[in-house]
Amino acid sequence: MRDLLIVEGRTLYDSNCQELKELNDFELLAFSPSLKQLIHKRIQQLENQQQLLKRVFYYFQEKPEGGKCEATKAILNRMHRLIDQSQAKEIRDVCIISFMQQLSHRKMATLGNGASHAREIGQEQASRDLHDALVEEKNMDRKLSCLAQLKINRRAIPA
Repeated sequence: MRDLLIVEGRTLYDSNCQELKELNDFELLAFSPSLKQLIHKRIQQLENQQQLLKRVFYYFQEKPEGGKCEATKAILNRMHRLIDQSQAKEIRDVCIISFMQQLSHRKMATLGNGASHAREIGQEQASRDLHDALVEEKNMDRKLSCLAQLKINRRAIPA
């Protein structure tokens, strides 16, 4: 189980690196000031999560680099294609939230599994750290959902 945790952790670390590279562009493409602000918070959250993951790897005397997350790469490629096709800025905002949530949902699954696996092998501090990251991820997902439901989606519906 330790090896699985290391492999999944490296994949998550790579996923975060990929997302961080794209978020600044997303922030520039976003039309809604509220979405821009949430993307900025997401950047900070992912930077903190990367530090947390480095700490978890330190507990295992391993390095976080070396994983490849093909799923994140595919999601980001799909997002770029859709955004390129979207002329309306309101639709771009819907796309940005949708893809941010797709990435977030994958991370929630990985963080939840990682916290459980760490606990099972007696790595209580790693389990707590991963659980804390999971809680933050869930909070961001809720904020994205609320923003989409209360503002972004409504603006994208043609009058």
